[in-house]
Amino acid sequence: MTTELQRQINTLRNASIIAKPINHGRPSLFLDPKEANGVDISAVLDSALFGLSTLQQYDKRFADYSVELFHVSSLSFQRELKTAEVSY
Repeated sequence: MTTELQRQINTLRNASIIAKPINHGRPSLFLDPKEANGVDISAVLDSALFGLSTLQQYDKRFADYSVELFHVSSLSFQRELKTAEVSY
């Protein structure tokens, strides 16, 4: 007679585990994942930095965003690989 734990272990052993691809598409509010995946992220960052510099002309507090939110390191940030403990 098998225990409930043994049944669960057997089920997990027999299950085929298929990993979801990491780069299945970039998240976007305006485009579907396939279209968003084709967008050059560095071009988006350049546009965002241009807009940010325009905003800084009117309010210097926007300069804080160029340090973290729009930093060049954001290009290589892979949210899918980060754990819940990582602070954004």
